[in-house]
Amino acid sequence: MSPRRLGVLAYLLCAAALIGWCARLDFARQGDGWEYLVLLEAFDRHGSPDVRTGDLDAMFAHVDSWELTTHPPGSEGLRSARDVYAAELPYRFVTAADGRQSAAHFWMYSLTAYPAKLALRAVGGREFNALVVTNACLFALALGAGLFLGTTAPAHRVALTLLTAATPVVWYVTFTGVEVFCWAFVTLCLLCLDPRFYAGAALAAGLAATQNPPLALLIAVPIGLAMVERRWREAALGAVCGSVAAWPAVYYGLQSGAPGFLARTNSDLGLISWARTASLLFDLNAGLLPYVPVLLAAALWAVVRVATRRMLPALLVALALAGMMLAVQAQINWNSDARGLQRYLVWMLPMLAWLVAQAWQGRARTWIAAASVVTSGAVLIFDPPGPATWLEHRAVARWVMQHAPALYNPPFEMFAERSAHAEAPPIWMTQGRHDGWMTLLPVAQGRASGEVTKLLVQRDSRARLVERFRIDPAYLPVLLAATEASIQPRYVHPPAGTVWAEPGTVDGVYAPTTWP
Repeated sequence: MSPRRLGVLAYLLCAAALIGWCARLDFARQGDGWEYLVLLEAFDRHGSPDVRTGDLDAMFAHVDSWELTTHPPGSEGLRSARDVYAAELPYRFVTAADGRQSAAHFWMYSLTAYPAKLALRAVGGREFNALVVTNACLFALALGAGLFLGTTAPAHRVALTLLTAATPVVWYVTFTGVEVFCWAFVTLCLLCLDPRFYAGAALAAGLAATQNPPLALLIAVPIGLAMVERRWREAALGAVCGSVAAWPAVYYGLQSGAPGFLARTNSDLGLISWARTASLLFDLNAGLLPYVPVLLAAALWAVVRVATRRMLPALLVALALAGMMLAVQAQINWNSDARGLQRYLVWMLPMLAWLVAQAWQGRARTWIAAASVVTSGAVLIFDPPGPATWLEHRAVARWVMQHAPALYNPPFEMFAERSAHAEAPPIWMTQGRHDGWMTLLPVAQGRASGEVTKLLVQRDSRARLVERFRIDPAYLPVLLAATEASIQPRYVHPPAGTVWAEPGTVDGVYAPTTWP
């Protein structure tokens, strides 16, 4: 058997193993999973994305049925999934004037997952795993296309695949959200650029943009390249294919008369800032630096290399990537359910990898890919995220805040929610309350002994300082004065030994708390 056939066989076996493993997973729901699960039921029951009461009943019934098979009848404490999770649902739906309900997020991901639901039903499997099975299929499809269907040299294809796959995207395969869906279609879009299949690239980018609108910027890359090459028919076809990105706006416009429900309730262009840009790149909890350090450094330098060499395709991808990094900063809920790396960055990883693969050739590219696999692989293996990682500080962030707290000043929302291990109720956002995390203040970070090394304070939280912390009498007036002067939240770094909390409560390790 030829090496290529052996490679294809090994790939197929690994893909089948991954898909089979995902199909057998226990029930879990992350991110916006409830919306996508109920949309699956809507497509199955009445062939439309309208959310009806029976769809919710069917969704919860699947979970309850599985619970009964894993717990004996009459088990103590066994509750209906509706009783456990119903409180999470109200803010996730949009009601039209005629009373019909739609999920706040678009239905393309759920429609893509519907065949997996039917396949799981056919084999007597767990239908609620349709989302993660779809993730596994798309993950395998994108990797297979990169390895075996590309037109570039084998060494280039292998390096690009390694740079793309050896990243936190592997943590998201079992995440019930659109991250792997978008990652896969972004990867397919970029793979279509090398053979100049611009219509296919625009279609892939458009499909990804149905779930994450900032990805619409990527559609301009293949269309722009076709126009530069004077391939007018290909450019027009690309525009038609890329127009799929407009489906959500059209759908919600027809449903409710006002497209962009999430843009109206969960976006604020005023939040775009240098601070959030730095957070995406370098934040020690959720930015690129602690997860893909080599890939990040190489990608930043790759932009310089492709600019000096005037490599137009790579420059256009870099511009689209920069635009996406700015666009996602308008998101109000900056600290949300995630697995280590911030969710918005997952589908940007293929663009970073593609830029690196374009900027270097031969041995240099091989060494960069190897170094990226080793460093990022070590993070993937030795520092995997827990079930509530987004509500705790990562190890490297804790260490810096304990030993050099002034060097790391994360976004206020991220610090508050991860230090308090709680998130503001998401329904507050749809009600117009965008700073719910401020009700947590003052919050602290410090050592396991209870010594506080970093405080986030604000004038309205002044009275709670003496309630929550033991403060050295000599330092108390200084701290109160700093807090009183803080109309907006600010960080304070107490001198050693001046502010204390109960041991084990400020060292950033997850411990469930109730929302105040």
